[in-house]
Amino acid sequence: MLFRKRARLGALVLIMGCTGGDDRIEGDPAEHAHTHRAPHGGTLVVLGEEFAHLELVFDPRTGTVEAYILDGAAESGVAIADRELRFTVEGIATPMVLEARSSALTGESPGSSSRFGGHWTDLIEDEQFRATLALITVRGIEFREIVFGFPEGNEEPREVGEHDPVDLGEKHEEEQDEH
Repeated sequence: MLFRKRARLGALVLIMGCTGGDDRIEGDPAEHAHTHRAPHGGTLVVLGEEFAHLELVFDPRTGTVEAYILDGAAESGVAIADRELRFTVEGIATPMVLEARSSALTGESPGSSSRFGGHWTDLIEDEQFRATLALITVRGIEFREIVFGFPEGNEEPREVGEHDPVDLGEKHEEEQDEH
C-alpha cells in the first residue's frame, strides 16, 4: 500500500512539474520550455538555480532604471538588506548604482526593500547592453558577479519538469515509520 501511495504521489509530482510561471505560447517551437514572466514588464535575471530573480526595468529614452527583487517563481517581492546594487556595464567605465527605495504602501525602506532605482544616463538610447551585478544577498545567500544581457536576461529556457526531482515519498515513509 505504501508503494502505491508513493507511486501516485510521484506521478502527481511529475505531472505537475514546476508550479510557477509556465508561460508557453501556442505554436512556439520551444513549446515545452519553462520560463517566468516579469511582473513589471522588465528583464528577468535569475539568481542561483531559480532561488530568486532580479527584474530590471529600463527606459532607454530617459535612462531610468527600476529593479525588483523577486522570489524563485518571479511572482512576489523579496525585501533584502542591501542598500544599493552595483553593476558594471560593458563599454562604460563608471559603475551603475541603484539605490534601495522606500514605499509607504509596503512599509519597505532602505535596508529592507525589494525595489531599487536610479538613472543610468550613460545608457540613454542604448536598447541592448551586457552587465554584471557585483553582489546581492537574498535571504542570507550571496550571489556574486551575475552576468546578463539586456533585454534577454540570463535565464535559459528549461524543459517543463526539468527541475531537481522532489521526492515527497521519503518524507511520507519516515512519517509512517514514526507511527
